[in-house]
Amino acid sequence: MFVSARSWAEIGSVLALIGGLALVAAQIKQSTEITGIQLTTSVNQDWRAVDATRQSEEFARAPAKSIEQQQDLTFVEFVELDAYYLGVTDQLAAVALHLESGHRESSLEKF
Repeated sequence: MFVSARSWAEIGSVLALIGGLALVAAQIKQSTEITGIQLTTSVNQDWRAVDATRQSEEFARAPAKSIEQQQDLTFVEFVELDAYYLGVTDQLAAVALHLESGHRESSLEKF
């Protein structure tokens, strides 16, 4: 059976097209994985920034005072605590958004 040059060209172009689509699919998968890693890293960095504020000895006095002597809190201490807790709630909202959008896995889903 004789196969014409045109048929070989069509077979070659179909194989090249399939190969190209496979490469595009691999690039999309890799890009999706990189984006997921960037999101996770961003959230983790933000949490570390919030945690860093608690490591100051001066700041540590405000939450301790809010538990032991809340009636004696100064306005400055209220502002410090408000900023800290807003940071925590912002981070929780970001994590919830990532979970809802499917960009981040819940640690509970692993079990």
